Amino acid sequence: TSANTSLTSDVVYIDDANSSVGIGTNSPSEKLEISTGGGVFEPAVIALTSNNDGAGAAGSYIYFKDNTSVKWQIGKNVAQDFIIYDNTANGNKFRILDNGDILLGEVGGNVGIATTSPNYKLDVAGSVRIESTSALNFGGTAAASSTWQIQTANSQADFQIGETQTGPRM
Repeated sequence: TSANTSLTSDVVYIDDANSSVGIGTNSPSEKLEISTGGGVFEPAVIALTSNNDGAGAAGSYIYFKDNTSVKWQIGKNVAQDFIIYDNTANGNKFRILDNGDILLGEVGGNVGIATTSPNYKLDVAGSVRIESTSALNFGGTAAASSTWQIQTANSQADFQIGETQTGPRM
């Protein structure tokens, strides 16, 4: 058809000539444009609802495709985690777990802060501040099995460097 279709005056507008849909606008400038009408306390919201939420059977996702292949997904998986998933690399690039933990670069890759070419798991260009009331541990997989530790010795900001547990300290 060549005529524009308007449903319920300015709520849904279909521009057949430009293959566009407007919700809240009768002049969409994109393939899909959602407008709240400009009210200060009127947020634009898109809700994705899965009827299986909580049952572990389905999540809710937005897919980014290149022709017919899904390249990226953003959404909530069956474990109720928020994810950004890279289909090309087959892995999560960013995930917020249901318990609030944040994971970056789960499948390969490095994380860079103030650098566009990180060479390490965490590569920071600039100063780093680590605020801790106990210790910074190196080696091992948990604080109890760390090989080396830097820790504050007292409230005077003295510090100790040495092996953990009963090993020597400087």
